[in-house]
Amino acid sequence: MTNSPSSDHSDQSGHHAACELANIGFRVFPYYPLVGKKCSCPGDCQSPGKHPRIARYQVLATTDTKQIDAWWGRWPDAGVGICPDNQLVLDVDGPDGHTNLLQLQRAFSEELPPTFACVSGSNEPHHYHLYFRLPPGTRLRNKPLSRFKGLEAFHSIDVRSHRGQIAAPGTLHRDGRFYQWDFSGLYGALGKPDRVTDLPEAPAWLLSALGGLEVSESSQHCSVPGKPKEMPSRGYGDMSLPPESNDWYLKVIRERWPVVRAGQRNCLQVRPVTYLIAKGIPCNRIREIMNAWLNEFDGVFNSSIERAVNELDDCILRTQRDFEAGKIESITDHSSKASRQEIHPTLANLLQSNEELEKLLTQEAEKHSNELSVSQLFEKVEWSTGNRGLPFVLAVMLHYQYRVTQFGETDTILMTHLQLQKILEKRFRLKIHRRQLYQLADQFISRKDQHGKEKRASVFELLRQTKRGYTGKPSEYRVTGLPLIHC
Repeated sequence: MTNSPSSDHSDQSGHHAACELANIGFRVFPYYPLVGKKCSCPGDCQSPGKHPRIARYQVLATTDTKQIDAWWGRWPDAGVGICPDNQLVLDVDGPDGHTNLLQLQRAFSEELPPTFACVSGSNEPHHYHLYFRLPPGTRLRNKPLSRFKGLEAFHSIDVRSHRGQIAAPGTLHRDGRFYQWDFSGLYGALGKPDRVTDLPEAPAWLLSALGGLEVSESSQHCSVPGKPKEMPSRGYGDMSLPPESNDWYLKVIRERWPVVRAGQRNCLQVRPVTYLIAKGIPCNRIREIMNAWLNEFDGVFNSSIERAVNELDDCILRTQRDFEAGKIESITDHSSKASRQEIHPTLANLLQSNEELEKLLTQEAEKHSNELSVSQLFEKVEWSTGNRGLPFVLAVMLHYQYRVTQFGETDTILMTHLQLQKILEKRFRLKIHRRQLYQLADQFISRKDQHGKEKRASVFELLRQTKRGYTGKPSEYRVTGLPLIHC
């Protein structure tokens, strides 16, 4: 262990600092350098001086000095980031964070052991990082301390561990000073470690509070054969969330882009990122939301999910550029717009003239009120119970006429089952599960099953599937039982 101050960090290059850290055993990678107090990246960066310069930095971060030489030979002004592997880093953010860290220890009647601390280059006091070693196989979430269950009161402290990143000693802060190991003894600081193995082990009470999980080596990179597990939550439950909060946006993402099989990269990453950027969410907050979203799939999918996590920053930067260039203007909720349409007169005539559909109308009218006419059924009945056939037919019609209006599709339309679910919920207040939706579809939509066998609609054919959509793409349907309309 080194007990004397290091040389003046302002005279050290990022290259020198990166090599020192690599020799200690930390995996490092380059940051975009600062230009004044701003990040040199092309976007409107909310993390100046702490923005990874390379995509997939969680995987590519290294202790290999040849790779470090190549990176800093290309970007000599780059800052240095650390990817904690088997480490826990508590990122304390200013006086509030310092106070909350003291209160955390009092709340548990425990103290953190003396450890190695890095002091931020911020002009505000009490910005520092505390480094601990994790027991083998332990994994922690990368998120604010206040988002761990039972620790909601302790703000301004972040937890950084496996697959996270932290600004390293030798990196220039936008306030003009360098991050550096603390030799003063404040915060129980021990100076600079000689090896990562010198880090004290994180205390058991802290790991218990953070919900640390032991993960066996064989299960860390598992893949799921055959059909993957269903995702945690699609957001249909009643959740009382503060509007525009991170959890609120997570619920929106779950509802709009549910991922049900490995490989759905557009649903998993690109579409949610585009949505958040179009909403004007800052890039650093998008990273927080998307990391929480992607972490929900940990252990469920195979390496494709890992690649999505690694490429997140690149996806955000690329999408931000497209947005600023005018290639992305807004995010349209087509299902909501379709649900608000008036039913086209030609389609309403079909409902009243077709014998099979008329039976459905009659059944619905008898269930709810004999006084309701066919036209009144469209608007006045809240379809929360009873026969779901009629609202499903109406949802197909509303989607069909919307595709004609907005996209000029007539003989063939594009559609996903999720779009019908959303129309049923928004127009008729009817929430049904995916399996129930498939059962309804079998009554009115002909399709080929996974073996190529034709499955004819059991009641009345509205559409015939001509091409199945995979990996988040819509299926194509030939319009058969519906009349051509001109909107």
